[in-house]
Amino acid sequence: MKKKKKLGAVEALQKAKGSPTVAARLMGIPRTTFYSRLSGEIVDNPDWRKRRKMIPKDLSAITSAVRAGLPTKTERERLGDFKILMLDIETSPHKGWFWKLHDENISINQLIDSSRPLCFAAKYYGADKSDVRFHAEWIDGQKNMLRAAHDLLSEADAVITQNGERFDFPVLNWYFLKNNMSPPRPYKSIDLIKTTRSRFRGASTKLDYVARELGYKGKIEHEGFPLWEKVMAGDPAAQERFQDYNIGDTLLLEPIYRRYRPWIRNHPNVAAFNGLDEPACPTCGSVNLQADSWTLLQTTRRAQYTCKDCGTFLRERNEKDMLPRTRVVF
Repeated sequence: MKKKKKLGAVEALQKAKGSPTVAARLMGIPRTTFYSRLSGEIVDNPDWRKRRKMIPKDLSAITSAVRAGLPTKTERERLGDFKILMLDIETSPHKGWFWKLHDENISINQLIDSSRPLCFAAKYYGADKSDVRFHAEWIDGQKNMLRAAHDLLSEADAVITQNGERFDFPVLNWYFLKNNMSPPRPYKSIDLIKTTRSRFRGASTKLDYVARELGYKGKIEHEGFPLWEKVMAGDPAAQERFQDYNIGDTLLLEPIYRRYRPWIRNHPNVAAFNGLDEPACPTCGSVNLQADSWTLLQTTRRAQYTCKDCGTFLRERNEKDMLPRTRVVF
């Protein structure tokens, strides 16, 4: 008796006429697992463009951007044990009483309900099968969702966000505290908006603008605030669109980070985790270095190299070729 062939994510989506929820049911797996398998099939399949019509339009555009920015197998191996997590959260709005639409100072006793995390999407940089993790209060409950975020942050060595240092991290930390949870294990922050603001001057620092200017499709479009209303009211269709939107933002972080790497100041030293004895690029771990020139310090000069894989400039740690000290007369 022949074994029944397992249904693939793309094939299931085709049979479900484009509905991820129905496709997940056909495969007998949770919707979050379905998205992970779908992304994996698109990334790994060389003929994925022929199947593009089978993928929801907006999610397909985001996934194609990720495919263009995914690290190669060699690059993933260079990371060694260094785990880089990409994270994006979505929150509810504050709810309160107020009299005017503009220039209104709302006091605490006018606040009915505070903003709270609704969901988050996360993915490890270079993870096989583009394994996107999605957790939401309507799927896991708020405490389990927070535990999942806490566990992922504790496992990561570095976390990539868009404005995470001023938004995502403080919001999550506040709710960790409220739920009697300890701080996550320390991690390094790679906040892309800080690089956008400090190294470039475009018309905007928003993720959608940066993505489109760099040749990607940008964020998934939606109806705006009404989507938040429907999500909080428990509308399953709206929650599904919200999930796509959240995952789309997280997937966009990967190709943008890859383009930003040589521009990021104080990037965590990836080379310290790859176990190699030879000199390697601290940003991407590559040993493909090219001697460039000299860089001058206050009293010395050091040999300078360029990473031929990511474009980062780096210099020798050892002091070499001390410049002659000069006597300063005041």
